[in-house]
Amino acid sequence: MARSAVAVRASRRAGGYVPLGGFVERAPGVWLPRDYQPSEWEQPTPIMHTPAHESAEYARCERSCAHFIFHHCWSLHTDDPSGDPVYRKFPTYPYLLDFVERVEEPANTHLEKSRQLIMSWAWMAVFLWDILFHEDWANLAISRKEALVDDGGDTSTTDSLFGKLRVMWLGLPPYLQHPITFRHLRITCETTRSYVKGEASTPNAGRGATYKRALLDEAAHIPNGEQVFRAVRQSAKHGVVLNSTPMGKGNVFARLRFQKRTTFQHISYHWTSHPERAAQLYCTCGWESDDDADEPLADQFEQHVCQPTADGHAPLRKARSPWYNEATADYTDEQVASEFDLSYEKSQRGRAFSAFDDGRHTVDYEDAIGLQGENESALAYRRRYLRAVLQPGLTTVVGWDFGVGDPASLVLGQVVNEPRMKIRWLDEFEKNDESWRYFHSFVYGLWAPIVKQVTGLDLLHYGDPSGKGRDSSLESWVLNLGSASPPIVIIHAPKVGGPLEWIDFINDLIKRGQFEISTWCTHLLDVMGQYHFPLDKEGNPIPGSHLPVHDEWSHAATAMMYVYMFRWHHRLMRVDNKNAAIARVFRMGKGKRIGDALAREGRG
Repeated sequence: MARSAVAVRASRRAGGYVPLGGFVERAPGVWLPRDYQPSEWEQPTPIMHTPAHESAEYARCERSCAHFIFHHCWSLHTDDPSGDPVYRKFPTYPYLLDFVERVEEPANTHLEKSRQLIMSWAWMAVFLWDILFHEDWANLAISRKEALVDDGGDTSTTDSLFGKLRVMWLGLPPYLQHPITFRHLRITCETTRSYVKGEASTPNAGRGATYKRALLDEAAHIPNGEQVFRAVRQSAKHGVVLNSTPMGKGNVFARLRFQKRTTFQHISYHWTSHPERAAQLYCTCGWESDDDADEPLADQFEQHVCQPTADGHAPLRKARSPWYNEATADYTDEQVASEFDLSYEKSQRGRAFSAFDDGRHTVDYEDAIGLQGENESALAYRRRYLRAVLQPGLTTVVGWDFGVGDPASLVLGQVVNEPRMKIRWLDEFEKNDESWRYFHSFVYGLWAPIVKQVTGLDLLHYGDPSGKGRDSSLESWVLNLGSASPPIVIIHAPKVGGPLEWIDFINDLIKRGQFEISTWCTHLLDVMGQYHFPLDKEGNPIPGSHLPVHDEWSHAATAMMYVYMFRWHHRLMRVDNKNAAIARVFRMGKGKRIGDALAREGRG
C-alpha cells in the first residue's frame, strides 16, 4: 500500500479538504452533487462508517483500477437530459469496463475511437490511479497543442487533459485524496513521489526521461507524429499509448493500425458501442435494432444481414441512430468519416502523396536492429542501423533540397529495382541555418563511409537546380560541394516536367508498390501524411490546379522528388504514352497532368 487511508485523510484535513464545486456530503464519506440522481449505469459510492471501512475501501481501490474509477471518479456528461453539462460517475458501459480491464497494466496500446466516448477522461482516470497508488511512478501526456494538455496548472479546466485529472482528484473523498501539486505541465503526488508530465507534440517531446505510460492523445492529428512516436517508444518501451480518431492513412496512428507485426494491442470503440448513442440503432438497408433485447446493440448490427434491394443491388450498409443523425448534421463527409465512422480511407483530403499508405509502404527497422540500447549513443545506434539495413551491391542515392533561409533537407535511399524505379528510403537529415560545409561534413562523416563499406559503391547525389545560384553568403552549393575534398557531385539537370507531373509520377509508383520508407525516417513519413495542396477553412481542397503548400514538410518532399526527377527524367511520359524528348521538355508548371506516367515501363 502506497499510503494508508487514515494517513491520507489526516493529511487532507490538515491542509483543509475542499470538495469539488457543488458537491455535498450526502452520507459518511459520500460526496455527491446537490440534487443528484444517479443513472442506471452508475455505481454507488461506498458509505464509510468507520476508519476501518475507509482502509478497506482504500485497499480495494489500490488493488483494482476498475473499482477506483467506477466507484469514485467523475466525468463531465455533456449530453445530460437537462441540457446542461453535469458531473456524473464514470458509467459502467460495456466498452468502458472492457477498456479499464485491458489497460490496467501498462502495455503498448493503439486505441481508435469515435468522438464523445469520454476516452480522454478515461485515460486521465487511469493516470490518476497510477500516481495515487504507485510509488515513484512517472507518466507522460502529449497532445498537438500545449493548452490541450494543460491550460492553467492549478486552475486548469476540463478543456485540457490535466484539467480533467484535476476535476477527478477534487471529486475524491478525503481518505483517497492524496495531496497533489498542480503546476503548469506537471502534476505531482506528494505522498507517492509519482507524477505526470505534459508536453506539446514537438519533435523533441518525450526525450530524456523514462515513463511507465506515455499517452499520445489524438495521435493521428499530431503534425510530428512519427518523430514524437520514435522518441516515446524509447522512453516508455512497454507503455506507449496512441489514442485517436482516424485522420487518413498517412500517419503513425494509421501505420500501427494496419501493421501486421507489432507489439501494440489494438482496441477499437465505435459510437455504436455506447448504449445511449446507439439507442434506436438502424441500418440504411432498413434493418432496425431491438433495444429491449439482452444482446448489445452493436452486436445486433454486426450480425444482421442486409437484404438485396428490389432491383437486386446490394444495399448500403451503414449504422445510424437519432443521436448520430443529429450529431453529424453540421459536419463535412471527411469529418464524419474521421470522428464518427472510424474510416481511414475517407477521413483526410488534399494530401499530395495520396497513394501513400503507412500500413503498406513502410519497413519496420526494429525487426533488424531492435530498440536503442540503454548505454548506446544516438550516433552509435544510427551507425548500427545503417549497417543492418543497407544491402550490398545496390545503388544508394541522396536527394538534396538546399536551404537559403529555409532548412536544407537530405534523404537517403537505395534503388531496389532499377527498371521499376523502386527506392527504399532509409535515412534523412534536415538542418536550418547551416552552410554547404556542414552538410559535406555530415555526408562524409556518416553516410558515405558506411555506404561504401556495405555496398562497395559511392553515393549518387541529386539536387536542387537553384543550388547553382548563390546563397546568402554568396556561395554556390553545387560548385562548392563539387570542388570540395572529397567532392560531392550534385546531378541537377536536365529537368523534365513540373512538380505536379512528378507528384503524379511518384503516386503512380506508390500505387504499383514500387516505393518504401523505413520507419526510421520519421520526418519523411510525416511528410507523406502532411504535404498537401491548399485547403479551404473547412479542410477541403481548393478547386483548380495548385502547387502544394510551402511549409515545414516541403523540403524533404522536394529532396525526394529531385531523385526521381533527375535520375529518371527520360521515363516521364506524355499523355500520349510517348517518351518526352529532351528537346521538347515540359516547362515548369506547364503541360497537362500525367494520368499514367509509367504506361510502358516500371509496372508493379
